[in-house]
Amino acid sequence: MRSISLSVYQITIYKHLKKDDLENLSNFDNGKDFLSLIDMMFLSWEKDENGNVVKDENAKKVSRLKKDAQGNWIYHRHQTYIDGIIESGDYGTQEPIVDIETGKPKYTKTPKDAALVPFYFMIYIEPNTTNGFLILERIGNIGILSVLDKAIRNIIGTRTDESLTLRIEPYLVPQLLKINLAAIGGAKKVVLKGVKDNQFKDKITDKNFVGCRTEVSFIAPKNKFIQQITNVIN
Repeated sequence: MRSISLSVYQITIYKHLKKDDLENLSNFDNGKDFLSLIDMMFLSWEKDENGNVVKDENAKKVSRLKKDAQGNWIYHRHQTYIDGIIESGDYGTQEPIVDIETGKPKYTKTPKDAALVPFYFMIYIEPNTTNGFLILERIGNIGILSVLDKAIRNIIGTRTDESLTLRIEPYLVPQLLKINLAAIGGAKKVVLKGVKDNQFKDKITDKNFVGCRTEVSFIAPKNKFIQQITNVIN
């Protein structure tokens, strides 16, 4: 059974080369509101003449807002958040579809076919704040971060000043971290991701490592935990 989880990302906007000078998400670039721009983006999805689907030709992925049994969009705009369900899937390949019980072929998926998987999403922005949050459902290792990240960057980039930079990055809820660490007294394994590009370039010469990410792990000895791990995280 594939695991289902929620991932949390933090949303900020800042002027070019001024990462610490964050913009008010309710009033930036001469009065623009982040949630209103996102709402405008999803309304364009609903009115899309291409069957309400949004295609990414480079990634070979198609997405759309999901409808309920009555044909209504599963999409809601509230004062502080937007949420709904996006169906997304890959296309561009031809694959045989078989009966899992007999192994007999049933039909062939063509390059223009896509199996759409539904994912819940929420974009939460408190009034007059500099930090917003994007919450996304994941099923196994499949999700819609790349879909929404590209769509949001496109609407922000085309509707605002070019000197603004949008940042969407993973967010670790501090309260949950403290609760979990307090429950077990420490961490069994700590993985540090996002090590700077080419930091170990001089130590690796094999071309097979080109494009790989660096991941540093601290693994506690058997029956022991790493104490005061928050110091390492900080």
